[in-house]
Amino acid sequence: MVAVVAGVAFELVLAFTPLLDGIPWLLAGVVRLLGIIVVTAVLVRAQITQQRELRARIAARDAKVTRDAALQELAQRLLEATGEEAVHDATLRATQTLAGADHVALFMADAKTGELRLAASLGFQNGAPAQDALAGYAFLMRRTIQVDDVAHETRFAISPSLRERGVQSGIAVPVAVRQEPVGVLAAYYQSARQFDERESGTLGTIAQQTALALEKAHLYSELQDSLQRLQESQAQLIQAEKLKALGTLLSGMAHELNNPLSTIQLSVQLMKRAAGLPDALRRRMDAMEEECDRASRIIRDLLVFARRKPPERRPTDVNEVIRTALALQAPDLDASKIRVGTDLVELPPIMADGHQLQQVLLNLFTNATHAMKEDLGRGALIVRSMRRGGEIIVQVEDDGPGIPVEHLGRIFDPFFTTKGAGEGTGLGLSLSIGIIEAHGGRMAADNIASRGARFTLRLPIGAEGATASATPPANLPAGGRRARVLVVDHEERLRSILTEVLGSLGHQVEQAPNGAVAKEKLGSFRYDLVMLDLRLPDIGGTEVWQWLLQHDSALASRVVFMTGEPMSGPTQGFLADTGRPVLTKPLTIDRVRAVVDEVMSATG
Repeated sequence: MVAVVAGVAFELVLAFTPLLDGIPWLLAGVVRLLGIIVVTAVLVRAQITQQRELRARIAARDAKVTRDAALQELAQRLLEATGEEAVHDATLRATQTLAGADHVALFMADAKTGELRLAASLGFQNGAPAQDALAGYAFLMRRTIQVDDVAHETRFAISPSLRERGVQSGIAVPVAVRQEPVGVLAAYYQSARQFDERESGTLGTIAQQTALALEKAHLYSELQDSLQRLQESQAQLIQAEKLKALGTLLSGMAHELNNPLSTIQLSVQLMKRAAGLPDALRRRMDAMEEECDRASRIIRDLLVFARRKPPERRPTDVNEVIRTALALQAPDLDASKIRVGTDLVELPPIMADGHQLQQVLLNLFTNATHAMKEDLGRGALIVRSMRRGGEIIVQVEDDGPGIPVEHLGRIFDPFFTTKGAGEGTGLGLSLSIGIIEAHGGRMAADNIASRGARFTLRLPIGAEGATASATPPANLPAGGRRARVLVVDHEERLRSILTEVLGSLGHQVEQAPNGAVAKEKLGSFRYDLVMLDLRLPDIGGTEVWQWLLQHDSALASRVVFMTGEPMSGPTQGFLADTGRPVLTKPLTIDRVRAVVDEVMSATG
């Protein structure tokens, strides 16, 4: 431009030379003009260059600020993320924004096989490819790999799936944890381009933050799992302590209840032997005896719940137990118009107490009926059985209102109930879980996603058989010789009625209210048989036995122990060592006669 201006000025000078008075003056003016023009042009060009550089620096600074802000925001989101999905989403969105990519994908290595698999993607219309050679090559080489134009790539074969999606260039950065690659972050473009250090550096920073966030998410997941296991263990310990405390209470209650039950039952049986009883009176006595049996069964069930008495196991068909329980519950289910469905698969028999398992199912069916009573005619009860590994699983589902979330952690607690006053004791589910755990199994409750509650029972298939009952069978031979019997029990009424029963069987009976009196009588008189209660107010029946073993071993072989409470491990061991029969309370005339005849027949 300066040359053009100078040329034009020179032509003007030549054209107007005749008009000028002096050449020197003209030339000097032209030179000054040209100098001004040149200097002006140089200054303008320099200013334009400076402005361009300033704008470039400002743009670069703004881009850096934007990039840093985006990276800082990404770091904050990754810091707050507690799951892998949240980490994946934050990483992909930040990569697409900062790298200006058309498509982004995150591949993670399988922990077992080491193969890269697509974990998450963004921007692909037809879905990202499950595998990619670009990402695989970056993972193998453990460094950033750039492809400026897929048409000229010779290091590895570009995946056809990328070509089908119009990808022309891409960059892949390894995601490494403690210098070990665990995945690859890849950005793809639908036009060829050259990547600079800024882009690879940005992706490297994102990949590093992603690796740290994924490790944190993994540790958080492990921590949550450990915390859940700890909470479950804590809940089990709390439940065990509650059961232990309740078991101690029930153990004492069993002793105190079985003694009066023995008195009532023996009294009723003695009265029923009288001739000429009116039929109405005999029916009442039959009802009393049945209720005594019922009370006795309730006490035994409570002891099972307290895990003081092992279940009486025998080969049991769980499906048959389910069918029997449903048949027993059918009248209530029909009255409530509840539909019943079953999905029972063929199962192997297990060693279990079928009666106790039936109690568990009846309790669950009763609870389900109560939960659905408001939806008359719309309720449904579903019972399933299945086998998984070494366990048999039984599920009982209902479509009632479900269990309130705040109650899920307490429904197995003793005496906890959501029923109204007089409708429940709060012991049903506690008894049930006690029975299942006594079988070596587990019991759990949860809510179904749609509507209703589900109880799951898990029972081991390979459970051991039950120990034999210490109570002699009732059909032992009768008709033994008459004997002189000493009855040792601290309950006066029970001693009296037992004395009357033995007397009615033809035996001569004396009584002792405690261990001290028993030792005194045993040292002064001869007896053919001793009926000895294990629990005495002064010295226990075990000590009386030890004393008798030292002073009259022959009579020690004719001792019958009695107990009204559950036997602990040491007590069971002691009885096993003595080899003597045991009468568990409440007593019946037939059982008393059978064991006395057995002992007397064995000793001649």
